[in-house]
Amino acid sequence: SRSDQFEFSLKEEFYIPDTTIICAPAYGVEVPWQIWIGDAGVDQNCDGQIAWTERNRVELPFNIIFIDNVGVCCEPSYDIYISGNIITELGQGIKDVAVTLSSPGQVYPTYITVGNGNYSFQIQSINGEATISAVRNDFHKNGVSTLDLVKIQKHLLGKDTLESPYLIVAADANNSQHVSAIDLIELRKLILGIYTELPSNQSWRFVPAAYVFPDSLNPWPHNGSGTITITDLENPGNLDFIGIKIGDVNGTAKPDLTQLLP
Repeated sequence: SRSDQFEFSLKEEFYIPDTTIICAPAYGVEVPWQIWIGDAGVDQNCDGQIAWTERNRVELPFNIIFIDNVGVCCEPSYDIYISGNIITELGQGIKDVAVTLSSPGQVYPTYITVGNGNYSFQIQSINGEATISAVRNDFHKNGVSTLDLVKIQKHLLGKDTLESPYLIVAADANNSQHVSAIDLIELRKLILGIYTELPSNQSWRFVPAAYVFPDSLNPWPHNGSGTITITDLENPGNLDFIGIKIGDVNGTAKPDLTQLLP
């Protein structure tokens, strides 16, 4: 089909190709948005025109960044400010982490971290308790090499011990809640290119920085779901996360990686 046969609308029910946003929901962060694409359609009522409702429509999600609101909208008054850092065990900020804030009946724009790993939310109100979630699942091979296999193998043989619970979690490639030779097989497949991503695990796992592992040598089960629940907004506590790059036990992963070289 020719591209000029398609129509694009910001509404599903009506053909609205453009609109003016008087006050954006957030500024300087990626805000989820959507557009609908209609095909050439069929003149079903034979009136000589193909209406928007006579076209097949497909939703296409994307992210939009509102730069500023100078001269357009007054700044809303923010009553609540929530912020934290997402870093590696070595203190490096982690880029491209999707951080979401949710509370009952409310949805807020997703915050995508930049190189320093900081995130923040300025909101006007919130209902009850709130949950912060952190996710990044790309470039599974980032920081994973045969040196990691050697280190994990020595750990299994008792010749050398992974020195922190974060590294032990990183060695659990198949997310089985223990480290075994199967993890070595999974990581080897990743290194050889048989896998482009680990089938049973995400690229990164995030643990609240305030979380204390009951057993540092056997850290399962652990709070690696990448969530923090806030019950007292006036005293939210530590809202930082420690990011664990799965498969990287020697600290070579690049937390600001945006392209994986062959």
